[in-house]
Amino acid sequence: MTQVFEFIYTDCIHESAMATMSLHRTKKGAYKAMNVYLNNKFNEAREEQIRYGKHKIFDHVFMHEAWAVRPIELKE
Repeated sequence: MTQVFEFIYTDCIHESAMATMSLHRTKKGAYKAMNVYLNNKFNEAREEQIRYGKHKIFDHVFMHEAWAVRPIELKE
């Protein structure tokens, strides 16, 4: 059996389960993918704030979300 690393994410911890965003051979690769995803999400929210002015939506960008990297066994 081989161990791989999974980047998981949910946009609502109250109503949704974690979903696999990507699989990686290394933990570093999974964390890199997670970092890119979260930075892009933050930058989109920031651009929206600049375009439309400060509003409450930006204050809650990551409030009910969760993300993680976890090892899983890859079976035959």
